[in-house]
Amino acid sequence: MKVLIAEDEYCSRLNLVRQLGECLSLQPGEILEARNGREAWEIFLNERPELILTDIRMPVLDGIKLAEMIHQSRIPTRLIIVSGFAEFEYAQAAMKYGAAGYLLKPIQEKELLAMLKEQGMAGAEPMPASRGGPAFSISERLRQLITSTGEKFGWEGDQVLEEMFDNYSEILIWVNTREGGRENVETAKRELLRFLRIQNDVFCKAAELNGELWAVVMRSENREAAVRFAARILAQDYPAVEMCLGISGLGESLRDIREYHKQALYALSGRLFYPGRKVLRFDDLAGRMVYKGMGNPLELKQIKCCIYEGDASKALALIQMSFREMLKTENLSVYSIWDALKMVEIILNEAIFHFYRGKEGIRNEDLILENAHFELVRYPDAEHLLEDIEEKVIRVCRLAEISEEKTVDNTAQMVIDYIRENYNSDITLKDLAENVFFLNSSYLSHLLKSRTGKNYLTYLTEIRMEKAAELLKHSSLTVTEVAGMCGYNDISKFIQVFKKFYGNTPGKYRGKDG
Repeated sequence: MKVLIAEDEYCSRLNLVRQLGECLSLQPGEILEARNGREAWEIFLNERPELILTDIRMPVLDGIKLAEMIHQSRIPTRLIIVSGFAEFEYAQAAMKYGAAGYLLKPIQEKELLAMLKEQGMAGAEPMPASRGGPAFSISERLRQLITSTGEKFGWEGDQVLEEMFDNYSEILIWVNTREGGRENVETAKRELLRFLRIQNDVFCKAAELNGELWAVVMRSENREAAVRFAARILAQDYPAVEMCLGISGLGESLRDIREYHKQALYALSGRLFYPGRKVLRFDDLAGRMVYKGMGNPLELKQIKCCIYEGDASKALALIQMSFREMLKTENLSVYSIWDALKMVEIILNEAIFHFYRGKEGIRNEDLILENAHFELVRYPDAEHLLEDIEEKVIRVCRLAEISEEKTVDNTAQMVIDYIRENYNSDITLKDLAENVFFLNSSYLSHLLKSRTGKNYLTYLTEIRMEKAAELLKHSSLTVTEVAGMCGYNDISKFIQVFKKFYGNTPGKYRGKDG
């Protein structure tokens, strides 16, 4: 069996080859390809294919004229019209010339299979995949380019994409999946794709990036065209679903699509500064270039300590104060908010890891929070963002409360182990509490005393003296070298402490032992 595909778009043609191969179990050589109507006519006369799928809009000779010529030839074949546009007047003309059906692009395989079954050309069960290797639609390739997945730029056919989108803008669409409800979200996606498919005056392709984000790449001669098209997208009926759109600048090469995607994401994230706006342009936010960090290292350390201690109120007060101060900055950059959220994410996720580590039973008792993540595009204003931060901080601090009883003994033992391993370091109780265990120094001292009966300095000195005595007994190191290895840079101080602990100077202790 031979099948002819007449399609001037390389990616669409390649995708049709794959779909037909799967539906009809064809060998690669049984599928013939034509780049325009004239080529298709010549191949038709020479090869006499049993099935032809032809696009309507093609150079040299369009699909309607091709259908008319095939009809007049009286050579038996089946003809199916495919198009990216709902051109019903053309469909009627094609039917007049004996077309068996009309399919809208992007073609769904179940629709193609249903039509082939209707023509008696496919069985009831789907056929195995073709052996010609994977093929990609334009939308899939755009998704790969935007997300940097798949092969690097240079994949066969990318030059065709370059020609299709010689000037373009990306419109990034965020769909509220959290509150819209799954059924409403799916309906909204179908309506969005239907709307994009029937556009006659705008060439565009949509790529789903994840459950919430859709990228629409449109051929655009100027920046205003994208804004007008975005308004038309929003004017459609999407019941019970919130949408917000971010528009990139004007691009000239798809090789730069990642950069323009970042622009669209930047624009969409800017809704935080413009509550209520549904369409935001990168150009409108490009002037917001002032960068301000979240607090200073000391404040971040305080936030971390509060969370590790389970003090949600104090941690939130510090975070909210830092964010509100940042948001007062005139022409604040979106990058400032992105970086601040990333900092909060790191602090919370490190705390989650700390509380869960070695305590798998906590997960079984109460699944509090496995991961803290913030997507700026989700927040319509600063208050919603701060509310989400508050909710996550409270949940992590609640995790601290649940794990407290399980943690006390473990923490005390960890402090003891740390001192025994680092007795030769110059580390104070304050450093140990704030920089290693992120605890209040008084609380850490209490933990140690409850476990050993000694305060921090007494216990540290005891460990150091034990190690010093061991080195004096079992090594040929000098007293000065032993002092240094036990954390004493002052030899006089070492001798004084050693004599008080053992009743002899280090030299006499070694001589007595000998």
